[in-house]
Amino acid sequence: MAASIGAKQNEIIFTSGGIEADNMALFGVSESYQKNGKHIITSQIEHHAASAALCPDSICS
Repeated sequence: MAASIGAKQNEIIFTSGGIEADNMALFGVSESYQKNGKHIITSQIEHHAASAALCPDSICS
């Protein structure tokens, strides 16, 4: 499958669903950009799965 889209095998990850995929993407990006700061900016129309992962205690209202 990876070869068919020009990717490496280790670049393809299958998840059990959208929320898991959202979390992997958000936490992966935040880890790689950690040296640039400690903020992730989203909007009020962010999908609940993303906003819940970023603000688990609902402190970001």
